[in-house]
Amino acid sequence: MGPHLHRKKGVPLFNKEMNKIYIRKKNAYCLQVRALYELKFHQLIGFVITRKQQ
Repeated sequence: MGPHLHRKKGVPLFNKEMNKIYIRKKNAYCLQVRALYELKFHQLIGFVITRKQQ
């Protein structure tokens, strides 16, 4: 287990609202944390998502 590549750098991203194409500058990774280890993960590393910080 570990972070998995979710979105690759350099791939175009189309914004439908603005009708514009952007190029991704960084890779995006997906990380799954089991509910059993969620508190420990929050204490050691922390969350960026505000709803997960509660």
